[in-house]
Amino acid sequence: MAIDLRHRLKELGEQRNKLIKLARGILETAEAEKRSLTAEERKNWDAAQTDIAENGEMRAMLKQQYDEEVAVELDLAAEERAVNTGGGRTKPEETASELSFECRGHKIILGDDDPRRPLATTEYRKAFWKWAETGSHREMRNLQMDSDTAGGYLIPPAFVGSLIEAVDDLTFIRGMSDVYLVPNADSVGRPTRTADIADDTWTTELSIGSEDTALAFGKREMTPHPLAKSIRVSRKLIRAVAMGIENYVRTRMAYKIAVTQEKAFLTGSGAGQPLGIFTASSDGISTTQDYSNDNTATAMTADGLKGAFYTLKQPHRMNSEWIFHRDGVAQIMKLKDGNGNYLLMPSNNQAGVDMLFGRPIHESEFAPNTFTTGLYVGILGNFSHYMIVDALSMEMQRLDELYAGSAEVGFINRSETDGAPVLEEAFVRVKLG
Repeated sequence: MAIDLRHRLKELGEQRNKLIKLARGILETAEAEKRSLTAEERKNWDAAQTDIAENGEMRAMLKQQYDEEVAVELDLAAEERAVNTGGGRTKPEETASELSFECRGHKIILGDDDPRRPLATTEYRKAFWKWAETGSHREMRNLQMDSDTAGGYLIPPAFVGSLIEAVDDLTFIRGMSDVYLVPNADSVGRPTRTADIADDTWTTELSIGSEDTALAFGKREMTPHPLAKSIRVSRKLIRAVAMGIENYVRTRMAYKIAVTQEKAFLTGSGAGQPLGIFTASSDGISTTQDYSNDNTATAMTADGLKGAFYTLKQPHRMNSEWIFHRDGVAQIMKLKDGNGNYLLMPSNNQAGVDMLFGRPIHESEFAPNTFTTGLYVGILGNFSHYMIVDALSMEMQRLDELYAGSAEVGFINRSETDGAPVLEEAFVRVKLG
């Protein structure tokens, strides 16, 4: 029997809230009686934490599956419309309702092929997947694109849009950041203010005041770096038309790119790769934006997190978001304020986003989780000031002969990207004391 993924996601969200309340109830009982947890209570609390983690993993997988199925339904609907309209553009007399359909409870309005974007056309999409499935050289036509390179059907078409959505699900920093596409540039620089104008001085009516010499600008150079991964697909799978190659390749590519980018956006060194937010650097976030006051050598405290929160100026604070490893979130779950209220507010929505001081918490398996003196364990930031530059969104190459002996076809995907924080005052890193 088919599973209603939306309903199941809602159920898991409700189960998660119950588990969190159960875990808190155990702690509250012991604290009210001013004693440590009994062996049985500790066992139950640990079991609740395990169930919470498993619940989160299942919700993440179901969310990814749901998004992939929606993408497939959108593709099929677009193809059906293209067949019904002869692949041409919409006639002016056609209404929006005639170009919409219901998809899993959502009303989807289809757009036309955009002649300004040659990769967004139905013709291109069909040709690309014919090439991916057959390797036919007859589909290797030259297309003049936005760049000065014509590369045939190597660039995934509408697939790119759903791929980026999948990447966003796994690497949430991309979805929060300032993203630029620069296909014709080797690098791009973004001016940054390194020193502000000094305050005005009180003067007389006929005086112009002292001349300012404090204002200064710097420039961070962003150079997209190559990123690549290869995938093998059995020829039998490619022949299985009912299964289709598109979803399989899309899922694997999205996963490989997402994991690599997430690591770099978080902890990248900046040398031949993006500069991560947890990497102390004068080119990104320096140690002046580290906050360790009130935290212990092995754990965060409520006062330490409050101090970090108010380190940011109000405009950044209002648009900020937290990032911790799940081990850090589990630690924060136990913290209370001076009135005995827990700091972390569990979500009650399908998205499953918890709140700390009114700002969302994101969990990443690649955030630091070693709780030792002087190490980073979390960050709060306005991620619109993390800049990502893409020179190549996605390119795919098919290898027919290399894996012929194992009856497989190889696919290599390539992209070029760079990223770095461009305004350090918009971020504060949580550090242990």
